[in-house]
Amino acid sequence: MPRTARCPAMVGDSPPMEALRRRLTRLGPLQAPVLVTGETGVGKELAARALHGQSARHGRRFVAINCAALTPQLAPSELFGAVQGAYTGARTREGLFQAADGGTLFLDEVGELDPQTQGALLRVLETGRVRKVGATAGEPVDVRLVTATHRDLKAQVIQGAFRADLYHRIAALLVEVPPLRARLADLPELAGAVAPEAAHRLTEGAWARLSAHRWPGNVRELRNVLQRAAAEHDDGPLTAASLIFDALSGQAASAETGEGPLQARIARLVQTEFKRQAGNVRQTARVLAVSPTTVYRYLQLAADGPSPD
Repeated sequence: MPRTARCPAMVGDSPPMEALRRRLTRLGPLQAPVLVTGETGVGKELAARALHGQSARHGRRFVAINCAALTPQLAPSELFGAVQGAYTGARTREGLFQAADGGTLFLDEVGELDPQTQGALLRVLETGRVRKVGATAGEPVDVRLVTATHRDLKAQVIQGAFRADLYHRIAALLVEVPPLRARLADLPELAGAVAPEAAHRLTEGAWARLSAHRWPGNVRELRNVLQRAAAEHDDGPLTAASLIFDALSGQAASAETGEGPLQARIARLVQTEFKRQAGNVRQTARVLAVSPTTVYRYLQLAADGPSPD
């Protein structure tokens, strides 16, 4: 019998989480690529790690990269490696595929890869060989690929933003991680796991406020809200009034409807926080409880629109 898919950081015993664990247990031992879907902040990497832990590769390396952080110029050498002299300053180095040889490679936000890198990734999956940038021949790799996205890749395929042949390669098996609002019964356990310094201080009113929130930022947002409350209130109980939710969080779900004026307001919020964080995208994403990809998207929207001043 396969081991129960249990990742230490993947907490909760609600029906959606039990269903997720059963699926991870079933798919983990297989060799086919897996596409993990779900909203920003739900814990897609935790699901990928659980798949790795269920596989025969569990004793080998689990290598992860967020594709949103890879520029078209950086992606090939980062993923596939490079040889000395391939470009100015290049030294011979292995890529993430070689680093994960025998184990699992997790490509988070795979929908952010540029078209050229998508083509190179498809070739690796078809041939089982990786060719370093500047090399004349490929080398074999044995990697179980797990990818993840918060986007609708099928829609991106229709729009021509993502290759259909690559989609069918990476989506041989599908796993969907449920949003926090679908598993509110897990709130107490989640709160204790992500912010123990705050969880034991929450009043009944605070728990009611947490349960009423829609959590567009999911578990990442929950962690930020609780840690912020604990930081702002040194001791004593944390009431509903102690909980500060981001303005962006309260509007994120509506923004997905494509309402232009609302998106512009959110873009200005993101731009303001980006400046407050001295241009640090990752720190901006942490504060706003969104992904770096979302920050980039709204910064671009702010840049394309009228000045927020």
